[in-house]
Amino acid sequence: MQRGDWKLLRKSKLLLKAIDWFGQGENVVQMARQKLEGEYRDQDIIEIAYDLQAGSYIANLTDPKMLTHKEEWGQRIADILRSLGVSSACEAGTGEATTLAFIAGAAGSEVTFSGFDISLSRTLHARDFLARNGVEARLFCADILRIPLPDSSVDAVITNHSIEPNGGFERPLLEELFRVCARYLVLVEPDYERGTEEQKKRMREHNYVRGIAGHLEHLPGRLRTYEGWPLNVNPHNKASLFVFEKRDGTRPSSEFDFVSPVNRRPLAEVGGELFCASEGLVYPTVLGIPILRDECAVVCTQADRFG
Repeated sequence: MQRGDWKLLRKSKLLLKAIDWFGQGENVVQMARQKLEGEYRDQDIIEIAYDLQAGSYIANLTDPKMLTHKEEWGQRIADILRSLGVSSACEAGTGEATTLAFIAGAAGSEVTFSGFDISLSRTLHARDFLARNGVEARLFCADILRIPLPDSSVDAVITNHSIEPNGGFERPLLEELFRVCARYLVLVEPDYERGTEEQKKRMREHNYVRGIAGHLEHLPGRLRTYEGWPLNVNPHNKASLFVFEKRDGTRPSSEFDFVSPVNRRPLAEVGGELFCASEGLVYPTVLGIPILRDECAVVCTQADRFG
């Protein structure tokens, strides 16, 4: 092995450590941040942590109380989307679709849905869960800081406790969600500013996002709704509802097309994969799910000659 080759193993090494921590019942994100501070990207830590627990959110729905909770949650978000006249919505950080399935089920055919998550395992669980519930949604894997969709490509972008572990990235994260939405952001996220001292302490320990309302005020538009969210499983992680309206928002094109997460240029299908000719990268499709993350792409500058 040549000097510097160790860098190629870093993510796999992190995964091996995370599997060990997970098996011991430890919080993978906390352990990685405490023991490996600065060695790994936050997004890699979050991806691995959530991938290891994939399936657990669906399993929780065997509890009738949790199922009822999710049904009520889905109905509330669907009612909000309906009141805003939304016709298309993308859930960022959709996880296993245990929220999206109930939102889409309550919204009916009036709204078309899509969703993405950084974890492939969770996205695969989401696809199966949506199918079992008779819900259609276009799913893909992506980094929430680099969403592979054009500007103003969906009426609304929604989150449900999706951005919470990304403390320190509030401004670029909200700017990216704002870029993709044509008219509205509908966010249900833990609210540091309205939390109790115990909640604030917990959010600091977990490096959760803070100051969402303040960051939204820097975007061109207005905060239509900012209120406490009534459906909270954890009393120490209470959320608020943020509905932000984009200034001069217009309805998106009816076309839903992926773009490169690197340069936002169009992607072409080549041999069942997605190729960006202007950057020479092929984005693979794994088990039927497009993996639209630049670090997962394959260099093949002439892919279109052989596909």
